[in-house]
Amino acid sequence: MNYLADMISRIRIAIIKRSTFVIVKNTKECAKILTKFYIDGYIENLQIEKDYIKISFNYKNNIISIRDIHLLSTPGLKKYISAKSLQSPHNYDQDIYLMTSIGLLNKTEAIAKNIGGIGILTIR
Repeated sequence: MNYLADMISRIRIAIIKRSTFVIVKNTKECAKILTKFYIDGYIENLQIEKDYIKISFNYKNNIISIRDIHLLSTPGLKKYISAKSLQSPHNYDQDIYLMTSIGLLNKTEAIAKNIGGIGILTIR
């Protein structure tokens, strides 16, 4: 089972329902991405337990900080994004998360290090 796709769909449904938190299955990949979301300020709180992860969303003036989230790559189809295409003005309104040779990076970190990788997801 693709736990990353399950996590993305649970977050998307929680955003639509205007829920304050969501619970997802605890895997290494999900924990890395959610920790990065916490560092970047997209989520307010992150509780990692043995079997699950509880995510509390960040609300400002009754508006959630995550407007939209989409999965770019799947296990069967990996979408590679070069460092040059990251600098394109078409991607300025969304944050792209990449799995690179040095780890998980967001778009601004990848541009600063001039490195591309496999596009994991986009978030607005």
